[in-house]
Amino acid sequence: MQAYMQEALKYAAQDEQCLQDIIETFLKKMGMVEADFQRSMISHMSDPVKMQRIQRLRQEIEEKEFEYPEQTKETIDKINGIIMKNQMKEDTKRNDMTTCDKKEALKIQKLMFDLVISHQRELKKLPPDELQKELSIMTLKLGDKLYFTTGVESDELDAVTDRLQLEEDEEYKNMV
Repeated sequence: MQAYMQEALKYAAQDEQCLQDIIETFLKKMGMVEADFQRSMISHMSDPVKMQRIQRLRQEIEEKEFEYPEQTKETIDKINGIIMKNQMKEDTKRNDMTTCDKKEALKIQKLMFDLVISHQRELKKLPPDELQKELSIMTLKLGDKLYFTTGVESDELDAVTDRLQLEEDEEYKNMV
């Protein structure tokens, strides 16, 4: 669990570093030093009229489709192409839940229950302040664990459980 949090923090730090690199690049292109940028930002953020304008512009940008320069579009297309190829490879590894029978569904459900119990044991070791954070993302983490272990998404498992009416099945009830 701590490894998961460390990864999330690592990605957040990398994201922040990327943003800082972008700002630094823009400042260099404008010929502005960091100290001047900070003073300008504080001046604009502390002025209610300027701040209102900034918020209005931000909203307009979010509502419109942003136009990337052509070179950036090509890069984005290449990245999306790589992601799609990787996703297609990943999809071929996944379990096909549409043809899943009762025996296989019960096996995956048992694994899911084991993951839940294991996760709950980990949660019991946490101090209360960290526990609250972990509880808010528990379903996401369990869904990820299920997928990485079996190649099955939790909503697919739910659909199979409904399709096979496992909740009415005695074997399933004994597992629960």
